[in-house]
Amino acid sequence: MTEKWSLHTGALELKSASALAELVLEAGFDSFPVLVGDRGHMNLVDLVSGLPNFVNESKLAGVEITSAECQLTVEQLVGEQEILKVLHDSGITELTIPAFPKKGYFVRSRLTKAREALEKLADPLERLKLKLVLPVTGGSLIPSPSAAFHMVRGLPPFAFGIKLDPGAEFFEGFEAWDYTVALLMDYLCTICIRDSVLMKHPGADDVNNKGWAKRWSTAEDGMTDWEEMCRNLQMIDFDGTLLLHPMVSRSADEIKRDLHYLQTVVKNASTDSAYADVINP
Repeated sequence: MTEKWSLHTGALELKSASALAELVLEAGFDSFPVLVGDRGHMNLVDLVSGLPNFVNESKLAGVEITSAECQLTVEQLVGEQEILKVLHDSGITELTIPAFPKKGYFVRSRLTKAREALEKLADPLERLKLKLVLPVTGGSLIPSPSAAFHMVRGLPPFAFGIKLDPGAEFFEGFEAWDYTVALLMDYLCTICIRDSVLMKHPGADDVNNKGWAKRWSTAEDGMTDWEEMCRNLQMIDFDGTLLLHPMVSRSADEIKRDLHYLQTVVKNASTDSAYADVINP
């Protein structure tokens, strides 16, 4: 398992590339994705000039950026393929777009249209050596690993990848890790690490009919079994990104603690996997 550690900086107040790069290095991460869109590091209208400058500023500060999250639809990418070239020319090799919206009961037709759009992007993505990463999250058109697999099945895994969000999937779309990893295999490229807990809060606006509310937490305090996840990632020699998305941690020290916990989990999983290989050759 040769994971890359990345820090999602969307909830942090820092916005300049150099300041973010300094935080990333201080906390012990390898990189961070550039966020393009509302409340991101830049707006879409500034992409052509802003992205190269942002990437270069980060590189000068010691952090190479190779991934981007852009508020774009697959339909926009099909119609404006020059965006893909701008990303490629700036050194971006992985582009994550927002989750496909479900939009009511027209699920089958939307799945068909989404798949058709992805097929149109296969050639330009391959030509530019750019991977399009699709998020799996509850409430979307692909809320589970199984749904994601059927969306990308047959498409080249070097051009299309899947991003899992276990802390969000826990409430819709969760599937056992041994099944998830064995199903997605080489399509699985990013794990978003954030977590949540359930708590009794009868007066909250978002409670269910039993008074339970979902609240974000650190990965260490949340409900997701990260060790089980890592053990299964070891089984396929996962070569992708572990993306920490701090929902409650904000300072460098808090983020460092999150990273230390997660790195310990990965190390323990590696030891467990090696032991399993010995007793079950």
